[in-house]
Amino acid sequence: GILISSKYLSDAVWSRTRFCLSPAGIGWGIRLSQALMRGCVPLIAQPFVVQPFETLLHYADFSARVMMEDLPTLPASLRSLQA
Repeated sequence: GILISSKYLSDAVWSRTRFCLSPAGIGWGIRLSQALMRGCVPLIAQPFVVQPFETLLHYADFSARVMMEDLPTLPASLRSLQA
């Protein structure tokens, strides 16, 4: 299933996570770093934002970009990837 939470999640929950949303925020990309450290595929929802070391790293190999207008259909898209 898909879990959306604004609360702290335990390591047990993170260990079952396949995709992690990495929206734009304040700072240098903490959500992206957390997703990578937890072993899930970052879903980068940051249009027009250059990611750290983007000139050196091929982000398409380990992440996916999502557009903000695609967020309402994102759960269905992710379910089709998991099938």
